[in-house]
Amino acid sequence: MQVGLGDKKIEYLTAKDRYCVSWDSIDSESGVLKSEVSVCSETDTRECVLYNLDVGNQTFICVADLEFKEGLRYVTKIRVENNVGLFAELYSDGFVLDSTPPFMGEINFLESTNPIVKEAAEHFTQSQIAVQWNGFWDKESGVRTSYVCVGTQPGDCNIKNFTDMSNSTTFTFQDLPLIQGETYFVSVKAENGAGLASEVKTSDGIVVDKTGTNRYS
Repeated sequence: MQVGLGDKKIEYLTAKDRYCVSWDSIDSESGVLKSEVSVCSETDTRECVLYNLDVGNQTFICVADLEFKEGLRYVTKIRVENNVGLFAELYSDGFVLDSTPPFMGEINFLESTNPIVKEAAEHFTQSQIAVQWNGFWDKESGVRTSYVCVGTQPGDCNIKNFTDMSNSTTFTFQDLPLIQGETYFVSVKAENGAGLASEVKTSDGIVVDKTGTNRYS
């Protein structure tokens, strides 16, 4: 008897309402009688949200409303029995439920390498904008990447579209077409390991004044 899981494997489950699994099974001598499916904690296979569900000769099922716990790693067990009472078992790789996006943090403007928190309507004299963001985090799957952009309204990216920052938490926008007296905003969103994105966090406005000196508080 041979048993194998389907090609599509998941590391993170992003919704509790539906879980699907597929597998392959073959017994050339007596044939497959039935398959049973269990979904259990990886660390304690006696703690199951689904236990020995008899699915007959099906090799693909979707189950609704399982009582998954956020952040707990689960494995799927397929138990296949042939027509003479012999069986084989196979466990999937583990997966984690993460149905929530990352928490948002804060954005600070930078002067050189030193972070300086700037109030709304603060002035900026350079042709570049340097920022640092922190506090974006995700308990279940971690922050995989951040995206940062610049616009003339909170949440807009009309000056520089969202740019993938990977694991960085600082960035300097170079050679921006900054206009004298215009107010600019930097926006950041974070994406977790499960592919869920946070809401967009926007900085205070920063005003370009190329006629004077930087005015930092």
